[in-house]
Amino acid sequence: MSVTVPSLQAKAANMLIIVERLQHSRESGRCQNISGVIIIVSCKKPCTCRTVVVAATVSFADDLGSYKPCTIGTLVPAATVSITGKPECGTYKEALEAKGLDDYQLWLRRMLHEVASSEQAQSVAEANAQLREHGELKAELEGKREEFAKLIQYGRCITSGETDKHYVELDQRLDRLESTWMEVVQMWLHRQKMLEDDVLIQKLFSEMRQLETIFGTQSNRMVDRELLQHSQKEELRRILTEQINIVEKLKACENKVEDVYRSGTKLVFKRVGPMEKIQNKIINLKSKYDALCREADLQQRSIEGMLLVQDAMQQLES
Repeated sequence: MSVTVPSLQAKAANMLIIVERLQHSRESGRCQNISGVIIIVSCKKPCTCRTVVVAATVSFADDLGSYKPCTIGTLVPAATVSITGKPECGTYKEALEAKGLDDYQLWLRRMLHEVASSEQAQSVAEANAQLREHGELKAELEGKREEFAKLIQYGRCITSGETDKHYVELDQRLDRLESTWMEVVQMWLHRQKMLEDDVLIQKLFSEMRQLETIFGTQSNRMVDRELLQHSQKEELRRILTEQINIVEKLKACENKVEDVYRSGTKLVFKRVGPMEKIQNKIINLKSKYDALCREADLQQRSIEGMLLVQDAMQQLES
């Protein structure tokens, strides 16, 4: 069958026909999955003349009235254009029959709800579990992607060039489905980034809790100053040995404290998660560590001084 694009001859002086081939591309918008030839009729001067026709074969009439195939990508002087054949709509018919628009609309709504889940993890295990579950949603999306694309292709194929109200409504519905699909994908990507950040945050908080536990344990091991004043020489020696061990354990935490501080600062600079909370936690942790180290060193020197005094007194007495 040969179809003539209307009104081209009347406006031939003002129009050009651009012939292109659409490649399969996720970024090519509404026509993203249509393979074939597209003819865009546009005016040289500003106007609203624009029509899109999808066809299997396109040719144009030259000066002698003979039809010749259009070369893809070339500019062709406006003339009577012959469009032969239609795209193979039948190849996508099974997809539409097997999975109707209503079913896909419901499925996309469910995916929107699941992808938008905003439960906050409270531990590293929970954060990793949420990330794994989110990955399963991606697998479900990937599993439907080809079938969904065929469904949209078939729908576009049967509405191409049609002006009847029912076809227009179907075309609009396809627009909404594609828009929802893209919304689901974008929300999945956004949520994926949030969950990956949650894993980093929960790891940071876990390491901070471990350090807090170590600080509390070492602080509790230190003997009260009042008791030191009444301790005998042998008892002071035992306490000194214990205090040296406390100081060594605190010094062993230095690299881990610095790593946690750097990691937290990096998250704050990248504006990841509850920035103010993270910043306050890492500052408090570093301040507590520095204060505890100073106190432990001071306690050690104090005990050593007490032993020196007791040694001196013992020598005087002897």
